[in-house]
Amino acid sequence: MRLIVNGVFDVFPDLRIVLGHMGEALPYWLYRIDYMWRGHLQRKPSDYIRNNVLIATSGVNGHAVLQYCNAVLGSDRTSIACRNAERVFRLSDQRR
Repeated sequence: MRLIVNGVFDVFPDLRIVLGHMGEALPYWLYRIDYMWRGHLQRKPSDYIRNNVLIATSGVNGHAVLQYCNAVLGSDRTSIACRNAERVFRLSDQRR
């Protein structure tokens, strides 16, 4: 958020950052962030998140969470990341 409110993405509009853990909860707060924002930016804070932030799952492997983040940010903004692929595959095999 500090990058957004300090205007970093206005100065560097092509800058992209990657946040782990499904965006550190930012996708869930988009409405509230916009609603509570009273500063001066060129766009709404959620627009910067949607345009300049990519998210990685980083161990947050819930299907519903992934669907929500894809719906809010777009599937082109979400990447699958895991430290222990064997564990992820074991979990997916258990669900079949």
